[in-house]
Amino acid sequence: MIKKGFILKLLSLSLILSLLFFSIYGCSSPSSPAKPTETVPKEPTEKESTGPREGGVLKAGISLYPTVLGYVPEMKTYQEYVISLTALESLGRYNEAGQMEPWLAEDWEIDPTAKTITVKLKKGIKFHDGTDFNAEAVKWNMDEFLNYGRSEARDLESTDVIDEYTVRLNLKTWNSSILEALFYFVLMTSPTAFEENGKDWAINNPVGTGPFKFENWDRDVAVKFSKFDDYWQEGKPYLDAVEWHLIADTMTAMASFQAKDIDVLVNLDPDIARQLEAAGASIKKLETGLGALSIGFCGDSINPNSPFSDARVRKAISFAVDKEAIVKNILYGYAVVTNQWGVPSSWCYNPDVEKYDYNPEKAKELLAEAGYPNGFKTKLTTLNSPMEVQVMTAVQGYLADIGIDAQMELVETAHYREITAAGAVPWEGLILARGRGDADIVTYMPRNFSKKGLLMVNGLMTTDKIEQLLLDAADAKDFDTLKEIAFELQKEIYEENCIITQLFVLSMPVAKQPYVRDDAFNKAHANLWGPENIWLEK
Repeated sequence: MIKKGFILKLLSLSLILSLLFFSIYGCSSPSSPAKPTETVPKEPTEKESTGPREGGVLKAGISLYPTVLGYVPEMKTYQEYVISLTALESLGRYNEAGQMEPWLAEDWEIDPTAKTITVKLKKGIKFHDGTDFNAEAVKWNMDEFLNYGRSEARDLESTDVIDEYTVRLNLKTWNSSILEALFYFVLMTSPTAFEENGKDWAINNPVGTGPFKFENWDRDVAVKFSKFDDYWQEGKPYLDAVEWHLIADTMTAMASFQAKDIDVLVNLDPDIARQLEAAGASIKKLETGLGALSIGFCGDSINPNSPFSDARVRKAISFAVDKEAIVKNILYGYAVVTNQWGVPSSWCYNPDVEKYDYNPEKAKELLAEAGYPNGFKTKLTTLNSPMEVQVMTAVQGYLADIGIDAQMELVETAHYREITAAGAVPWEGLILARGRGDADIVTYMPRNFSKKGLLMVNGLMTTDKIEQLLLDAADAKDFDTLKEIAFELQKEIYEENCIITQLFVLSMPVAKQPYVRDDAFNKAHANLWGPENIWLEK
């Protein structure tokens, strides 16, 4: 259990923190604002639903402001991607089980030996500007991703047009995560609209094949879309329009939701989710961890002069922290404890990896074995946003209990990104480890644990075995082989070397009014929703 003193400290701290939320994942709040006085009615219930109704405007709230909506290669944040999904679609889409299925594609055929993917496209689909979605459009979008230098396209050599509705993707090397990289991240936009209007225009004007077409973007206020009458799914969408309201202030967002001025609030801070759920709101949580935010911390293990260069010290700090207490008392259960990459329900989770259950005495023993019986002083760098500060304050207290005096240093988002970018800005001591805890280890693990990765590797140790396993995972020709390699990677990274202390993966809660039906916020993937299915019973 978290000590009473730490809880009081966290509560008082939360009252003075600014209401800034972390860079790509939704809104936040002070830890313990007053309980809402208005109760959100739960009627009508799902059982009373009479079936889809046409008409109405869905008003969704999101906390952070986009900078790009129409030129997909330049999209970098969660809010940009999710808002754009109102108008843009991809070749594939994850189902509720977390499996990739055809969407704009009719089907595909994968040949790992030949390093090709042949894609058959659905026919009769139009972009919002009236032009055809076809093989030439797919090639143009793939080429844009490739020429821009997006990491998702790093294994793409070229795209060939076979016929009007067939393309072949030629790969430099086979990559078992290629469907995630190209069929999910590459949102299809109209080549004609881009060529006629230019890149600067396209950045602000998404022209896709989705159920709603872009209308206007009032900066820092709202992004509005209207029903696309020629949408390829007959009878859909049901809504007349979708509005994304950009609400940075958490209390304003909460008040707007309670007043029913907002129908849906996306990716809530756990404390806000707790309060809204208590007031009667329907809360939908991510079940698989796909696309979700993972939180942990790690030491500068590559530095030979650092205590964290010793694996025993790294294991000590893993035993020192009560993960369950943090999830219960700070995150109110809106997160899943984990000891490795992903969550226990994901396919890549290895149940045989050391759990690192809370055991401060074991932690002290390991420190003594490593030559630090009295602990040591170090620095703990964390992102200056409410949730991260509260979590790392708790971590700081747990480390103090085993003799490690960790002085916290708060940094803003831009500087944190500089620090965690490979080779950008040196760091020392301990640092917040924050990223996508996705089961797609082939795409995301190398960013942290390969010498050629993009994140944190300037301070983290790795091994030749890890490097080879990452290559083997990318080259896996079938799922069973990939799973076997993933299990070995989890063992090597989190048990044998304990490079990062993983704490939890957020459940990414979404609040919706009771009258919002078929909200289509995917329970398997945090960054995916299908607005074509939403209707309002009011």
